[in-house]
Amino acid sequence: MNAYYSDNLMRVRISTISPAGLPIRDTIPARALNARMNEGRRHDFIFVEDPLVEVTLYHHPNGAESKGKVTGRYQQRCGRCTLDVPREIEVPLDYILKPKPEGRSWEDDVGIAYYDNDHIELEDLVQEALILSLDVFWSPPLASDGICTHCNKKESDVYGEEEATQSLGDLLKRASEKKGRR
Repeated sequence: MNAYYSDNLMRVRISTISPAGLPIRDTIPARALNARMNEGRRHDFIFVEDPLVEVTLYHHPNGAESKGKVTGRYQQRCGRCTLDVPREIEVPLDYILKPKPEGRSWEDDVGIAYYDNDHIELEDLVQEALILSLDVFWSPPLASDGICTHCNKKESDVYGEEEATQSLGDLLKRASEKKGRR
């Protein structure tokens, strides 16, 4: 096989992918993914194992196409009880791979991944797909009786009865009343 990828970068030479495809089953380091997420101001996610990439690349006359997915396990702070919750993730890796166009912006194209010099770094693409699919506002669902399906507590047990039943409107009303008293 002429197409290659390294264990740590998943660097693929596009021109040598056969029309029958290049199957890749590999992991990306959770350590590198977590470091990339830590570059932001706030991170509530920690990947606890190396995400598994299962993708096949197909060569086309003007680039290539990827079909597959990445799966992984991570921890996220619960929006209800603030405890770390183990979660699983599966993200499709279905992209059109094209050479970077000269003279125009290429960052804004959805579903298209651009590469330089006949090589694509799949690890960057996979990291980006995982990070963008994480939900920073996630909270476990509540059962019909108002109990959290993760920690088995009512919100009033965690926050107190008054705080658990307040709406955004209640908070805004209280803030405007305090402002009026000044």
